[in-house]
Amino acid sequence: MKPAEEHRIHQLFEVSVWLKGAHALIECVGGILLYLVTTDTIASWVNMFTQEELIEDPNDFIASHLSRMAGEFSVASKQFYAFYLLSHGLIKL
Repeated sequence: MKPAEEHRIHQLFEVSVWLKGAHALIECVGGILLYLVTTDTIASWVNMFTQEELIEDPNDFIASHLSRMAGEFSVASKQFYAFYLLSHGLIKL
């Protein structure tokens, strides 16, 4: 393999490591934010984002399912997902 090709492969490797680190950091921040935000706040955000679509089409599959899931989102589920995101991000970092 030529030195220029090896250098290019090394550059791609470094970029992929940085991207993986950025993804891990986003998971950590997401886990912390999810832990801090209440389930009622999450439900109100989802309803705010889906309200217009549901007014236009009450049978919209995605919007209606998102709204229903947000209403059923429990504190235990929220804590599990927050722990999962935070721990997964920390392990990746």
